[in-house]
Amino acid sequence: MNILVTSVGKKVPLIKSIQVATKKISHDMKVIGCDSSPLAIAKYFADDFITLPSLDELSNELLLTLCRDNEVDIINDPEKLKKMSYSALSIFDKNMMEIEDIILC
Repeated sequence: MNILVTSVGKKVPLIKSIQVATKKISHDMKVIGCDSSPLAIAKYFADDFITLPSLDELSNELLLTLCRDNEVDIINDPEKLKKMSYSALSIFDKNMMEIEDIILC
């Protein structure tokens, strides 16, 4: 079980808080940060980091592959979910059957 935090940018306190919480559950859990910028400062604090296209440009296949390959069970991005365009949000809608075991929060 791993947690994917999208658009990490400067969300260092969020990364650290999630890491503290996950270690109480399991020492095997990883916090994976991703951002469209390879210069995102939070990448130095996440357990792993992946550079991705922006959510508006992210393909369904890439998102699903990322989740499968990294054993992602939770996607955390509260800010972006509030502002996300319909086209980006539809990535999750169209593939809900495939990612129904992934918690989006």
